[in-house]
Amino acid sequence: MSRWYQATGTSVCVTQMGPLLWALQNYVSLRIITYLAPVLLMYKFRLIKHTGPQSRIRLRSYSESTPIVDASNHVIGVIANHPNDPYWQDLQRQASAAIEARRDRCCIPIEDETHRQGAFISLNCGVSHGGGRKMPGNVKNSKPNAEVLAELNAMEPFQRFSSFASSVMYTWANQLYQYYATTLSKLHSKHPKLRRIFPDSIFSAVSYNFGPWTTCFQHKDFANLAFGWCAVTALGDFDYTAGGHLILWELKIVIEFPPGCTILFPSALITHSNVPIKETERRYSFAQYTAGGIFRWVENNFMTRERYLAKLT
Repeated sequence: MSRWYQATGTSVCVTQMGPLLWALQNYVSLRIITYLAPVLLMYKFRLIKHTGPQSRIRLRSYSESTPIVDASNHVIGVIANHPNDPYWQDLQRQASAAIEARRDRCCIPIEDETHRQGAFISLNCGVSHGGGRKMPGNVKNSKPNAEVLAELNAMEPFQRFSSFASSVMYTWANQLYQYYATTLSKLHSKHPKLRRIFPDSIFSAVSYNFGPWTTCFQHKDFANLAFGWCAVTALGDFDYTAGGHLILWELKIVIEFPPGCTILFPSALITHSNVPIKETERRYSFAQYTAGGIFRWVENNFMTRERYLAKLT
């Protein structure tokens, strides 16, 4: 059973799945059934389908964006898909190959390969604040990891993914974009030694998730700006109708997430995870975000909250 609903002018098909039945269609896997058992028993989710090359729906372009809106019709996220660029999938394949080729060069303690976000190698870079830092700083990496990150940051695919995500925020959440832009401008003017990864990006930090099966556990990114957006670009070679879906738990929706597509949403507020993929497939991701601590630092006149409050008394 399907129904149509309007999301700020863009129609998308929502399938009433009962308990996520359609997420299992044509893919019998003990891994997925075990993982989704609580969902199957407890919830009724909706599946938002893409109109990519494997889709059963042909009513809108694969490159169109679909907003996610709340009950007050406020845009709280965007299924941005990708630009109308015939070479975009070539960029996606280049990015996937680059990540795969460099995974073995990453120097990560084996106990850190499984973390609160998932069981995969992840490297971060950019500017952050929090986690014991006394002020915003450049994320530190070992020499081998820094070399891997520098190579990836210099590649055209990731620069294009970065610019695209920023343009999506500019279009769909312009006030939020301006808040990010103003805050980062003030931050870098005050602290010129802080390095921007991508000059055209509105985000201060990125994570490269090396997989080879990058599917996140159920979690929130609580260190990010609470009402801010995180931009995630899916990469790899997998059947997106059978796995790799993005689950937004509080919203009770499951979103098909094809390689090369980008979704922006408030990852600090909404619990999210991914549906696993087949063991013969590969999935990576590229995430962009900004720590909430950076905004607090700038709002508190470039000092900790404790020092700022002490100066007021």
